Amino acid sequence: MNLAQSYLNLKQYNLAISNCDYALRLDSNNTKAIFRRGKANYSLRKFDEAKKDFAEVVAKDPSNTLAAKQIAVVDKAIALEKQKEKQMYAKMFS
Repeated sequence: MNLAQSYLNLKQYNLAISNCDYALRLDSNNTKAIFRRGKANYSLRKFDEAKKDFAEVVAKDPSNTLAAKQIAVVDKAIALEKQKEKQMYAKMFS
């Protein structure tokens, strides 16, 4: 898990995801691994996967307020992305 955090700090998100996946093979209930994988997915703009990871953390640990806040952050990013797409398509077809 420390290696995954190091890769997050170095912006090596794919390596962070690989390390989190490895940790989850050893312990599928490791909420720290799921959370860090969510952070890496968010940084890679894989918002659906990130939201799924954060929701899984909240499901396994309802007291994890940080994961709940991250869900709101991801929802905001998804809404922003949809708004940008809508504007782009409006410009293309006008």
